[in-house]
Amino acid sequence: MKHKFPTAQEAIRLIKLNNDKHCISALLSLKHISPGQREDWNSLDKMMKEIFEITDGIPGMNQGAFKDSLAELFRSVKFNRNDKGLGIYISETMFRFMTFPFEVKERLVLGGSFQIKELHMLRQYAVEYTVLYLSEKKARLFAGTDGSLTELMDGNFPLLHTDQYEYEHPSRSSSYAGNSHLKAFEKDRSVIEKIRFEDFVRDISKHLHGYLSTESIFILCGSKAGTASFLNHSEFGDKVISVIHGCYDWFDVNEFKELIWPLMQSNIQKRLAGILEEFKERMGEGFSEEGMVQVWNAVLEGRVQTLLVENGYETGGYLDSLTPNIFRPGLAPAAERYMPYAVNELVSLADKKGSRVVFVEEGRLPQGDHVAAICRY
Repeated sequence: MKHKFPTAQEAIRLIKLNNDKHCISALLSLKHISPGQREDWNSLDKMMKEIFEITDGIPGMNQGAFKDSLAELFRSVKFNRNDKGLGIYISETMFRFMTFPFEVKERLVLGGSFQIKELHMLRQYAVEYTVLYLSEKKARLFAGTDGSLTELMDGNFPLLHTDQYEYEHPSRSSSYAGNSHLKAFEKDRSVIEKIRFEDFVRDISKHLHGYLSTESIFILCGSKAGTASFLNHSEFGDKVISVIHGCYDWFDVNEFKELIWPLMQSNIQKRLAGILEEFKERMGEGFSEEGMVQVWNAVLEGRVQTLLVENGYETGGYLDSLTPNIFRPGLAPAAERYMPYAVNELVSLADKKGSRVVFVEEGRLPQGDHVAAICRY
C-alpha cells in the first residue's frame, strides 16, 4: 500500500510541505453492509470518477497521466471491517489515502489546500501501545499506533519457550507403594515447570528493552498463571496498564486489534477527560476563549495553547477584510471569500501557529459554542 500515509502525523507533515495549487480532498463513509464490502467499493469507484470529472477543467492538467495515477491509487486502496472512513488526498504531485477508525462526513472538495481536520482527529489515536501475549510455548509482541497493530517478527520476537520439562515415567519401586511415588514425581514436575517459566519471563524482559518507550502503553495478554508470573517476576510488570486473560494462540493481527482497541479507546477518552478538566480550570482563571469568532482571533494572535473542537462540527464563514481578518459566520459579501469549511481552516491555522488540536464529543464544550481554546495568556 505505497499510496497510504503511514501515520496521521506523517500525513499532516507531507501535506504541509505540499505547494500544489489544486488540492482535492475526498472523504468517504464506509458502511460494511454487503458481502466483500461491495457497496463500499462501488462508492469508491463513483467517487474516483467524480474526482476525474472535477479536474477536467483545470488548465495545464495532463488528463492522461492524471487518470493513470488515479487508477493506480484506486488499485492500492485497502480497507477492512475495522475502518469506518476513508480519506483521499490528491494534487498535481500527491496521490495518497488514509483510513479512519471513526465515521467521517462524506464530501469532495477542490481548493487551494487540503481538508486535514480528520487527520488531526486521527492523530488523537496516535498513542503508541505495545501488546505482549504469553502462551506456554512462546511470547508474541505487537506494536500499534493510529488504531493499527503490527506483530513484531525480528530476531527477538516471537520468543520460543523451548526449555520444556522432559522426563521418563518412573516405575513403581514396590507394588505396595501404589501411586504415591508417581504423584510425588508429578508434583516435582509442576514445581520445576513453574521455575522454568519464571526464567522464560525474565528472558522476555531482557528482550523487551528497546521496544517500550516512556510514552507507550503496555498491555498484557495470556493465561492467568502466565500473566501472574510476568507481573511478579518481570521488571516491566509495573508498566502494564491492563491485563486480558484467555488463550489467543490462533489470533491473527486483526483479531488482536479488535481485542485491544476498546482498551485503547477507553484510554484515549480518559486523556480527553483530563484535557476538558484542564480547560475548565483555565476558564476559571480567565485563560480561555469560546466561540468561532473569539477563538479565531486568539489563534491568529498566537495565544492558543490547545484548540478544542467538537466532533462533527462544521460551519461556514469569511474573513472580514475591513478589520484585521476577523472571522464572520454566515455567507460572505461579494468582495470576500466564503469558506464553507471554516472549522477545517481554523484547524489548519492553529496547526501552523503551533497549537495542539483536540477533538471532543458533541456537547462537551460549555454554552453550545462547539469551539473553544485553552490560552497561553
